[in-house]
Amino acid sequence: MVGNFGEDWGQLFLGRESNRMDAKGRLAIPAKFREVVGQGARLVVTRKVLDPCLEVYSEERWKAFMDQLQALSQVKPEARQYRRLIYSGAEVCSLDRQGRILIPAHLRDYAALGREAVLVGNGDTFEIWDESRWQEEMARVTDPTGLADALADLGL
Repeated sequence: MVGNFGEDWGQLFLGRESNRMDAKGRLAIPAKFREVVGQGARLVVTRKVLDPCLEVYSEERWKAFMDQLQALSQVKPEARQYRRLIYSGAEVCSLDRQGRILIPAHLRDYAALGREAVLVGNGDTFEIWDESRWQEEMARVTDPTGLADALADLGL
């Protein structure tokens, strides 16, 4: 089960790979990521609300996440807005025989995805970044001047 890490490292999305997206918006999913979700899997792709990229869930992990979303207060405006953002941007994408998914245009636009994309493991999900945005993000987060303080604040 994705999310139940235990000793089974094969259930995690780890590492990163660059792939080209074709003109139709199809993107090959790396074999190591396909192994986590299984043959013929369906993936849920949605906006990553706090970052300019897409977040990809296995069906199993998406169902667990939906349970969390539904448990949020129906009264608090922030909870309703967050649910609306997540659900309105989510799309079920099936892997084709070549191990690709078709990323809908509205999601490609949100993440400003060009031909060059980077797929980044993030534990129980993975992210899809535009190559240039990924490079900018890595330059920003690995700047040594603020990194030590930020890690100390996190308790690392």
